[in-house]
Amino acid sequence: MSLFVTFGFSLASPLAGVVFSGLPVVFAVALFVLAAADRDQLRGRGCLSAASPFWILLSPIGYLAVRWLTVRQYGGSGSSPLIALAAQLVLLSAIFMVWSGLLGFGDMSN
Repeated sequence: MSLFVTFGFSLASPLAGVVFSGLPVVFAVALFVLAAADRDQLRGRGCLSAASPFWILLSPIGYLAVRWLTVRQYGGSGSSPLIALAAQLVLLSAIFMVWSGLLGFGDMSN
């Protein structure tokens, strides 16, 4: 969320500015907790050197790549979450391109 949008909401309601400013922190903490739970689950399945949950703070793609590399060492594929993320990115890009084409954002002839 851009600073402009956050500032606009804070002018409308001071409480909204506080809520929108804190959302990125809440999402980062939630991702860290999910990565820690994933690491515990991988360790429970025998992957002793699972990826550190701190990688998620760098980027989710970085965490998934390190997770894939460590799970692969233990004979598992571990690439499913990475493939799912790539498929989502391709699908969202395609939807965005079709949607912007339907709305005429790509037409510069006017």
